Order: sequence, then C-alpha cells, then structure tokens
Amino acid sequence: MINKKIGNLEAIALIVTVMLNHIILNLPKGIISSTSSGAILNTIFISLIALRYCVLNFKIT
Repeated sequence: MINKKIGNLEAIALIVTVMLNHIILNLPKGIISSTSSGAILNTIFISLIALRYCVLNFKIT
C-alpha cells in the first residue's frame, strides 16, 4: 500500500464536512429556541467565511 498525503482540496472538504456535521448535530436546543433559525444561519455564515479564508490562503484554483 502506497502512503500518500491528501491534497489541500481534500483537506478543506474534510474540514467542511466535519464542521457541517458538528453544526447540524450538536447545536444546543436552547440556542435554537431563543434565536430561532438565526443561530444556524450565523454558524453557516461563519463557516463560509472560514472556508473562503482557507481558499484564499491556499490559492486553490
């Protein structure tokens, strides 16, 4: 078996997958009940900003 490193794109896709699963599955019910859909929207918005930062930082084309 050949050991290969994963590329930047695969690493970012893995991080995004883990972040979305964490957001969807572990968002506390108290936050959702007090802020409605705003909590989910804010966490997705921050995730998109972080993803954009990673893309610009690694200059993926």
